[in-house]
Formats: sequence, structure tokens, C-alpha cells
Amino acid sequence: MSKQAQIPSQYDGNPKFFVMYFKIIEAKLGSYRFKYGVKVKKHMSLSFVYEMATKLADLPDEDASYADLDLENRMRLTESKGFKISDRSKSIMRDACTELNSERKFISAQKKAFDVILAHISPDLLEIEQAKFTDLFVASRLLWKLLQKHRSYASENIASINEDLQNFIAKFRDFAGSVEDVKKYMAEVTRRH
Repeated sequence: MSKQAQIPSQYDGNPKFFVMYFKIIEAKLGSYRFKYGVKVKKHMSLSFVYEMATKLADLPDEDASYADLDLENRMRLTESKGFKISDRSKSIMRDACTELNSERKFISAQKKAFDVILAHISPDLLEIEQAKFTDLFVASRLLWKLLQKHRSYASENIASINEDLQNFIAKFRDFAGSVEDVKKYMAEVTRRH
């Protein structure tokens, strides 16, 4: 495979690989079982971190408290801006806020999610350097910032992105040659992630 088509081991800010790594992060957060509770140990997925980052139009300020989340109003505000939030996404976020009903539990889940995300993005990204661990929404905000940056880039460079994507598909098609080559390639990508 040519050097241009090499997939980095972590998301390094290259917009070509943004969607792929966001999907990987979504799957990893969804499959992770966060443990919480003192007397009775409970487990829950960290999907809500991804849902907050990708579905809400805005998050509370970095110095906000858990009470500042006001999830229902944030969902209404997001939809008033023309962004539809699916019932499934709303349910995931509501359930997490119900289960993690204290600031301590909520920030603990966000910090664990931040660790999960760090395994898939380069520590050299500016968004990592800017992250504040006193931020109650540290993991959601990191994904939110990366998403906003990508959307901005995509809207400014749509023609170039389409051309790069077509070139990447053509090179992949040339490289693949056969179904077996495609299977080997996908097995390698899966093994690495």
C-alpha cells in the first residue's frame, strides 16, 4: 500500500481518518463497562460521553458544576437550532444522568472515558493539551472540540476532501486486487484497533 494510504495507529488530526477514528471511539466507549457504586457495584456503558459530544449543540462551561448540565434544556436548545436528537440518544443521556446522579460519579465516568479516548488519538493534538481535568465534561468536551474542528475543516475544504477520498478509494482498489487482499487488509485494521 502506498504511503499516502497508510492508516496511522492513532488519530493525528488528519481529516481523512476522522470518521474512522470517531467510529472506533464510539464503539470502544459503548463496549466499556464503567464500574460505580459503593455498597452495590453497578456497571454501565460510557456511550453517554459520545452522545453528549456529538448530539448536543453546546456543553456547559469548563468550570461548570453537575447541576449546570440541565440536560433537558440543552436538548431542547439543540433541537431549536435545527439539530434532531434521536429518542435513542436522548435515552442514553438521560439514563446516564439518572444513574450517575452525583458530580463525583459523573466526573469519574468522564475521566475514565477520557482514558479510553486517549488510546485512539495522538497525545500531540492541541485539544489534549487544552483539556482541564477539573472540567466535569472533560471527555465529552474533547470529542466535541475535535468534532467542531473537523466540521469547520470539512465545510471549508469539501472539494479537496472529495478528491482525496476518490484518490484513496482508487489506490485501495488497485492495492486490493482481490477479495482475499481486502480481507487481509481489514483483518490488519481490526487487529490494530
